[in-house]
Amino acid sequence: PIFLAPPVHKIAEIMPSTTTPVGPIVVAFLLPLIPSFFFANSYSNPSSSSPGVIALLVLSYSLTATACLLLPLDLSYTAASIASADDATSAKFYSGAIMASWQTTFWTTFLLAWGILPLTQDYVQSGFSSRKLKLVDALRTNAKFYVVSGAVGVLVILIMMMAGGGVSVIDFLMAAGNTYGLLLVVVLLGHGLVAVPKVYFAKADPARLVTRRYLLASTLDTDLYEAVWDLQDVEDCVDAVLRRKQGVTGLPLDMLNDLQFLRESGVADLTADPSISARRTRSSRGESTGTASSSTSGLPLLDPGCDLTEKNLASLTATLRRRQLVLRQAVVCRDCLVEEVRYYSMLSEGAPPRPEPLRFPGEVSCPDIVLARLRASGDWATYYWRLHLRKPACVFAGVVFSCMSAMVLWSELAMGFPVSLSPFGQLISHTLHSSDGRPSYFVEMISLLPLLYTSWCVYSSLLSVRLFSRYGLKSKKRSSGPALMFSASYLVRMQFPLCYNYLLFLRYNASEYSAFTGLMKNMDTIPVFGTSFSVYAPLITVLLSLATFFNWYGRLLAKLGVDHEDAVLFGGDAEEYEMRLREGKTLLARRLAATEPTSAVPTAGADQTGMEIGRTGSNGGYSKV
Repeated sequence: PIFLAPPVHKIAEIMPSTTTPVGPIVVAFLLPLIPSFFFANSYSNPSSSSPGVIALLVLSYSLTATACLLLPLDLSYTAASIASADDATSAKFYSGAIMASWQTTFWTTFLLAWGILPLTQDYVQSGFSSRKLKLVDALRTNAKFYVVSGAVGVLVILIMMMAGGGVSVIDFLMAAGNTYGLLLVVVLLGHGLVAVPKVYFAKADPARLVTRRYLLASTLDTDLYEAVWDLQDVEDCVDAVLRRKQGVTGLPLDMLNDLQFLRESGVADLTADPSISARRTRSSRGESTGTASSSTSGLPLLDPGCDLTEKNLASLTATLRRRQLVLRQAVVCRDCLVEEVRYYSMLSEGAPPRPEPLRFPGEVSCPDIVLARLRASGDWATYYWRLHLRKPACVFAGVVFSCMSAMVLWSELAMGFPVSLSPFGQLISHTLHSSDGRPSYFVEMISLLPLLYTSWCVYSSLLSVRLFSRYGLKSKKRSSGPALMFSASYLVRMQFPLCYNYLLFLRYNASEYSAFTGLMKNMDTIPVFGTSFSVYAPLITVLLSLATFFNWYGRLLAKLGVDHEDAVLFGGDAEEYEMRLREGKTLLARRLAATEPTSAVPTAGADQTGMEIGRTGSNGGYSKV
């Protein structure tokens, strides 16, 4: 039978010595709020991120971190309960407070990932002017996904019922949501476990990083070129519509005024950059090729005689806003690449700018002297870090992360073995537990570190997909609201599958009795994630790790047409590699010359390390990235 109510986990009598971890649970929920706020505030662009959007981002980031903090707490209290129990079969050992915390966190992140964040993203990008029409438009856009997903879900449930199995709707929703995230985790973890250590070994050799930026430069320049043309085609369509403004009344007139304001403000903003205005022409790409642009194809407004209805005007306004956003993001990616080339070129020279000595002209107050000396101390610390400490620190980090990746891969491979061979599980198992029911803080710390590392590997691998060049995260308040919400939706979508995969390869005895395991028992609802998961998931992870190590991953993605950084870097042959390297040097030299006329920049035939890039004046003038 299908039960609409969620399953109730009947918690048997908890051992009297086990305390309810109310205080640590409150800390796990409140502690991530402050860093989540600073992260969202430092990345979000105020012009495209309202206070409501910031609040959603803070909630998403903090709940993701809360899940990472709750799992070690759950394992620690469960292990303490088992250690103080007389009969290990007569009781549930997890705390009811932790189970309630897990359920609250799971369903909140579920609603954020599959409902609130996508709905808010479409609301912000809607072309309507009133809040009510924006909400209706966002609901209509998401309704298509919900209808298709609901139909597929009902079909799967009916098939499972015909096969003789019963399923709870709530169990099925949890399993379906986690299934998508778990598939992403298995694929991305294999790439990230190798990519993260490689990044830090590469940072020890800045010349390699400069070369990597050269190879990416031509691709980013093509993205920028396409974004300029796409926006210009939409602007031509908007201009044709605005010329028919006379005689229009009511709501369409208000929408036309908003469209005109968006058109004019976008031109003033985007043409302020000479490199962008130089690429803009009066002829559209559609006219030059004789075909309609993909940006506006399918829009009825391409017909000069179409009706100026609210729906058509909203569609055109939304298209114009999206194309402006894409162009701004392309400019940000280009500028960040230039900053990185300048920074790593300075490091490859081995001569970071030396801080100037402090001078106090005239009378200076004591607080100003203290602040100046603190800033000078920071400048000198940065100087010695870049000159002496950065390279060995990067090598050390690469070695440590390589060992972590090796232990995670071994744990994944040993997932299906009859005995626990995970180094992390063995380390926690041999930790001394208190016999009076108190948790072990050492268990919490040891179990937290590999969970944080695997989360980092997965998320860094996800952000390397070049789809995120449009929705990428850029610091210094250069990330748009839709981009932040897009990344936040994937962040909360994968955190519970990450914890589930972590417990599977941890093979810690107490995890079998933990509250998280009780919550995730619904994963058996979908048979493919039953016992067979421990067989094929490690194989996929290890194969992708080997493919990343030998650069097969990028070549395969290039043949499949997947837009990924590794496909851009390793997808071509030697001739294409040299051609793109020369092209990247030329493009970045031109951009560096435009942004810093006094800098000495290399020509297309300059040395591959790009050491000539970035020298500016007597005081260095290198930007801090």
